[in-house]
Amino acid sequence: MFRLMLMTGMRISEVLALTQSDLHPGGLMIDESALRGRPSTTKNRKTRCVPLPPAMGVELGRWAADQSGDLIFPNRVGKMDERSSIVIDGELSKVRKLAAIPDLTCGCAVRPSRRFSDQIRQTFRGSWDMPAWI
Repeated sequence: MFRLMLMTGMRISEVLALTQSDLHPGGLMIDESALRGRPSTTKNRKTRCVPLPPAMGVELGRWAADQSGDLIFPNRVGKMDERSSIVIDGELSKVRKLAAIPDLTCGCAVRPSRRFSDQIRQTFRGSWDMPAWI
């Protein structure tokens, strides 16, 4: 989940809302996000295609095939998780600690309350020199 966020710049709410039908050859169709554990519109209310490296597409396809329902990243009871759930926050903290990452962007010093998932998005955008509105 977190590699997908880092490699694509997707928001955690978009990753949590991914379904089997969003997976296409070469990429993902992002048309929903998770809001309080339910499908909602994306932040900018637009649908977009996110390209995936071929190896990541294969890996994600295998992962999705192993899921019993339509969601690619369901919670333990098969439902859509909330981005602020204890499980998601705990996993984000574990990833950050394992990677020994104190801060991913200099913006953290200015806004220390920035969420780790937002920092991943900022890192992705900075690594590809993408405009801020993406």
